Amino acid sequence: PIIVHPDVRRMLLSQKAIAEGARALVYLAAQQADVVHSGKTEEEKKEADALLGFLTPIAK
Repeated sequence: PIIVHPDVRRMLLSQKAIAEGARALVYLAAQQADVVHSGKTEEEKKEADALLGFLTPIAK
């Protein structure tokens, strides 16, 4: 099988790591968007909005 070749394995594992990291970043941005819309306090909403503003260009 092709997965046993070291270079192929390395490339696939690198792609997996990048994809999982990107997914985690998008999940964090989505969670902050939820807090902006349904946060308990104005301070919490404000902090989430600031973090979301920072994360949005990175996640795109």
